[in-house]
Amino acid sequence: FSGCAMSLPEEEMEVVRPPEDEVNEVSATPEPPHIPTKEERICVLDKDPLPASYKHNTLREELVLGFVDNFRSQFVELYPLRRELLLCPPNELDVPKFVCSTVRPTQLPYKQMYDVDECAGFFADFVEYEPLEDPTHLPAHIISPNTVLQWRKGDAFDLAITLCSILIGSGYDAYCVSGYAPKRVCLADETRYQCPLLKKKKEVKKEEEKEDLEALTGYTLKAIPDLTSSYDQRKASEEAARTAPKVEEEPGEDWDALIAGEDGDDELHGIRVHAWVLVLAGQRDILQESFYIEPATGTKYPVNQSPYLALESVWNNHNYWVNMQDCSNGVDRLSFDLMNTTQWEYILLDHTRNSAALSTSLPGVVAMNDSSMAAGSMDDWEHMPGDAAEQQASEAADLKELTMGFKPSESVLDLSHSWCPKLYIPKSAFDTLAPGKSKTKMYHKCKLELFADYSEPNGLVKRLTLYEDRERTQELEVRELYRFRKDKLSSRERYLVEPLRIVEKFDKGRMPRGEVLDGLKELVYWGGERRVLEFYPGARIDGLIHREDIFGRKVNECFSQHDEGLERRSIHYSLTKDVQSKYHMGWVTDPQHTDIHKVKEVYEKRPSKDSNKDDAPSISQIKYFVQSGQVGRIEVDYHYKHCRIVHDRRVYNKDKLLADELIQVDPFAAPLKEAQTSDDLKELQQRFGVTNQNIREMDRNMSDLMRNRNHDEDKIEVVTHVYDASRNLNAEESKEEETEQVEEQYDPLKPFLPPNFVGDELDLKTAEKVKGECLRNLKQRLVERKEIIEQRLLDEQSELELKRQTFNRQKDSLDPSEIERFELTEKEALFRINILQMRLEKHNEDAFGKLNDLYGSLKKDSRLRLLYE
Repeated sequence: FSGCAMSLPEEEMEVVRPPEDEVNEVSATPEPPHIPTKEERICVLDKDPLPASYKHNTLREELVLGFVDNFRSQFVELYPLRRELLLCPPNELDVPKFVCSTVRPTQLPYKQMYDVDECAGFFADFVEYEPLEDPTHLPAHIISPNTVLQWRKGDAFDLAITLCSILIGSGYDAYCVSGYAPKRVCLADETRYQCPLLKKKKEVKKEEEKEDLEALTGYTLKAIPDLTSSYDQRKASEEAARTAPKVEEEPGEDWDALIAGEDGDDELHGIRVHAWVLVLAGQRDILQESFYIEPATGTKYPVNQSPYLALESVWNNHNYWVNMQDCSNGVDRLSFDLMNTTQWEYILLDHTRNSAALSTSLPGVVAMNDSSMAAGSMDDWEHMPGDAAEQQASEAADLKELTMGFKPSESVLDLSHSWCPKLYIPKSAFDTLAPGKSKTKMYHKCKLELFADYSEPNGLVKRLTLYEDRERTQELEVRELYRFRKDKLSSRERYLVEPLRIVEKFDKGRMPRGEVLDGLKELVYWGGERRVLEFYPGARIDGLIHREDIFGRKVNECFSQHDEGLERRSIHYSLTKDVQSKYHMGWVTDPQHTDIHKVKEVYEKRPSKDSNKDDAPSISQIKYFVQSGQVGRIEVDYHYKHCRIVHDRRVYNKDKLLADELIQVDPFAAPLKEAQTSDDLKELQQRFGVTNQNIREMDRNMSDLMRNRNHDEDKIEVVTHVYDASRNLNAEESKEEETEQVEEQYDPLKPFLPPNFVGDELDLKTAEKVKGECLRNLKQRLVERKEIIEQRLLDEQSELELKRQTFNRQKDSLDPSEIERFELTEKEALFRINILQMRLEKHNEDAFGKLNDLYGSLKKDSRLRLLYE
């Protein structure tokens, strides 16, 4: 047994003294901090702030305890070989409590706690699991769920009761289960199981493929209505699952080594006590299959395929059921028809389960309708368990009604309200995710690390590391998930084996310079070979959605909603200088060391705006063959015309159209004239000049983008979300300042007073002088301010008039872009003129008010009192 120690007589003990060097080395090693056990925490628990329901039992609870003790004695007498049942263990204050009354259904005000999968996963991370001190016996104490949430630590029974309370509060038909489990389950050892994130990623990929197919086609098939009976399907699946052989093998788990190595060698196999949660079908979205939940890990197991060995009893907040079925072959074929008395032995008559059948067979039992149950649940929310006097009075009234309202033959014992108050998790604790704001889980050939929001300086919230071996020594892949980063980085995947690869994904709204959206969605980098950039559609002005750089050879670009209908562009080039050693994630081609050989552009077919030109050829793709910076050959392919299987094609050299390679599909079309082909060649050459400029501009844009990306990694910033602004406030910022700084009152006479003036008032002559200088100074400053505004206004008007005259003289020879630039300049100048005019008007209005205010303050000044007497 763990925790047991063997001792020898002192005379048989041989004292072995290690060398002095080893003694010094051992003494210098710090001992690990002592972690208090559950019993040690109970001993030092402060009992004063706990409610009265923790410290004593009410009359109704005493009656229930007596009834349960009677059931225990009869059960032991009838089944002396059965193990002890967990019925009335003491709480943290050594007060015996019926385990059903320890379950406190509560709906917590958090979205994650409403779904069973998210709730189980969150609870397993939020509370730290500790194995039982004695793995073969029931725990000595069962603490309240509130204490578990406060300590954030507990054994299997504490975690099962707390999780069951939350699930029942969320509307699930949940039960606590007491039974036996193998060693790996009791120790929460998941090193032989596949990580749940790997399974979820496969499911997400299938859903994305389906969504992409619908996005490409634009059509969705209408689902055929299912006319089969769901009841028949459920019954058939249950029967098939009951009769089917057990399938134990799962992906990522070595069952042979598991059974032969651990379970086979475990001396306590089959007698290790454990607790978990059962969720039966019938409520919420659980309609077909019931399942178990392991509270220590949050893992779900179907009832017909679970690692548990045997089951002793189940209970919820209404009743307690003892299993009477044979578990020698496991728990996979157990029936959970709790009203079947040949399979389950219950303690109390359950009013909520099969109430209609009970009401017809038992006198004095009234079936509960939906309205009464809803009212009861509202009473639970409004009831304050901290008020002990009110609760005891309510229990006494219920007990009086129970004992006096029915005849002895018709009386039915009901379970009292839970002695635990409503569960409560503060938002500050809920946001920490796990004790210490981080948690590490070990799975089959992988390690999962979880971090609370804002706990890591780089915004990391999850890291999954995949390994080559089961000992987790050689890393294969690292997947990281980020939140609330200013650069909008959401995830990063690093593949550490050949070929080396890095995949970064970003959220929408990325603005690295705080000015323009770069629209970056995904960045994939193969070490020293190529880089792929994905952009959000519509996020960039140039319409770029995909760019692939094959370092030193080629660049592929894809566009969407381009102004000229451009779909794809590929650039083949070579480097005039060996820079292969400089290849890295942010490397971009340098125009000074790049020699372009070939450029290919593909255009989409657009309907012609002119109905008379529907048959006019539209360019499908253009290929430019470049030599020494000059276009030597141009190949132009046109789109297919209606009902044609061949498209038009024209090929030009640097001088003229090549008639040998000309393809003209329409036999009745007029032959091309030399003047027309010459104009087309010049237009294509000019077009290549524009394309070359666009290529260089795109390279500069990508260079800036990668430079900003490197800057973001050098200076990582985590932005606090608008709904989380209060969590990071310091205590000093949250408190109001006790004293306010008193600003010094403005004294208009201070600059004009005599240097050595000391006293309360000035003489008549000095007072007149000081008053005159003060008024003249204010008038002078107002006039100077007015002149400055007027001069600025005059300069703006003169400059605008001069620009207008110049524009009118050159209007006919200007390009549309220059005209648009002038209109924008004129608009900005008119805006500045309007602002200056408004300032001048406001200055004139405020000037008289300032003079009047100064006159009034001088008249009230005690130092000038002689002037106004």
